[in-house]
Amino acid sequence: MNTTGLPYANKIKYKGKTVYSDYQLLGNDENALTLALGHCMSHDNKFLAAFLRWCNFKGVRSGHVRNADISIQKYQENEGITDLEIEVPDRIHLIGSSLFQVGSLNSSLPPMR
Repeated sequence: MNTTGLPYANKIKYKGKTVYSDYQLLGNDENALTLALGHCMSHDNKFLAAFLRWCNFKGVRSGHVRNADISIQKYQENEGITDLEIEVPDRIHLIGSSLFQVGSLNSSLPPMR
């Protein structure tokens, strides 16, 4: 739920913890832009689908991303921290260690048709 009492379109996590309030996403450091992007994607499936198409996931539409999990600053032992991770079960798994270096983004599954 966000501060308006309405549920998020998709689940969003920050540093492994579920975000329940928009206020949990406030920041003034280098992560603030990624937090803002994740916040927008968790609220707007059309925006999330457009972002995934920009990352070369062809044919993604808003209906395809209804159950997306969005993680920001996710820590995994022996692997480090990922800036942004988007997972649509059985469809898409995008990991970005540097959001603006498209070469660091990779998909584990073929594009949707």
